[in-house]
Parts: sequence; C-alpha cells; structure tokens
Amino acid sequence: NDNKQRAIDDSRATVAAYSGYKEYEPFFEAIGFGDQARACQLSLGEHGDIAKVMGNVSDDMVEAFVTCGPIDEVLEKIEPFWDVVDSLC
Repeated sequence: NDNKQRAIDDSRATVAAYSGYKEYEPFFEAIGFGDQARACQLSLGEHGDIAKVMGNVSDDMVEAFVTCGPIDEVLEKIEPFWDVVDSLC
C-alpha cells in the first residue's frame, strides 16, 4: 500500500496476533517491545479483547516487523538484507 499509515494499520492485526503468543515474546523483548507484547498477551488471554490487543501495538512496533510504505521506500529498506538472504516474505 503506497499510503504508509494505511499499510501500518493494515499490518497491525498481524503483529498483534504474533505478540499475543508467549512463545514470540523473546523476539519482541529483544527489540524493545516486551512490555507491549506482554500487554497484548494479557488483553488476549484474560480478556479476549482483540481491539485492546491491537490498541497495544504501536506504529513503531508494527514498523519494527513490517516494512510499510510506497514501493520505492520498501525496496530501499530491504536492500541491505539481500547480502544475507535469498528471499523475503
């Protein structure tokens, strides 16, 4: 999506879903989103409140896991990865 904010918003549910699993917490913790991940887990596990889970996922948290924005910006952001990977999803 060329609209960066819309792309972030579209990706929020996916990041929220992963953050809701305790098994993924170390990944979120390693890049500074451990507290937010734990808040997502609590909202999901104790309250089953999907809207609240998504509300715990900041734009910065989404962008830490998802490259969002116009294609030229996305390509620029992922360019360094081609030195160490042969595919991205």
